[in-house]
Amino acid sequence: MKVLIKIFIISAVYTASAVSSLMAEYSLLESTSPAVRMNEIRRLGNEFVTGAVPLIIQMLQDPSSGVRASAAVALGRFRSEGAVRPMLEVLKNDSSRSVRIMTAQALGSFSSEEVVEALSAAAEDEDELVAETAVRSLGRIGTPSTKERLMEKVRETKRERIKRASIESIIYHPEFGREDDELEVLEEIIENLARQGGAETAEAAREYSEKLREVRQERGRGRQR
Repeated sequence: MKVLIKIFIISAVYTASAVSSLMAEYSLLESTSPAVRMNEIRRLGNEFVTGAVPLIIQMLQDPSSGVRASAAVALGRFRSEGAVRPMLEVLKNDSSRSVRIMTAQALGSFSSEEVVEALSAAAEDEDELVAETAVRSLGRIGTPSTKERLMEKVRETKRERIKRASIESIIYHPEFGREDDELEVLEEIIENLARQGGAETAEAAREYSEKLREVRQERGRGRQR
């Protein structure tokens, strides 16, 4: 059965008539084969065909989880602000774990506070891979507000996988290390993690501690300049 694409107005720019016109140009997106639809979305994303953005936003509603995930990845490459709201809905409500993971990753290409809020909420997801991906996307965004969110996750989360992802994201955050208390708080958390975790966690904690020493040294050199 031919896939019916649900038409809705994304913005004043993305009207139903505009979408219908685009569908004629990119007819492979209406293929009955999910694999064909996925490949066409990937092609459009890889070739950065910005005119197809309204259609790819529509594909976030596709019956195939693979197509929806491919659409999220492509929209992250385009960084179109018109895609943010639909992607946030997918992150929050999609029934597919893989789609939510890929959407959380793609949202790391945006930096609005709305996205930061949504990723912070997704970092509490029951699915640890969804939560970890959201944490790492916060780190990729790299704004002052994401630094605060990551420090909060480091201090409060009880899940080791999420704590480690938060530590790794905050250590490499461009805003981290400018205040002494941040370094001290993170150092103490890493020491506790090393004591409480297994061999693999202890090894990771040693790497985190080494990176913290490098941050301190870099700050010291900066003060001497």
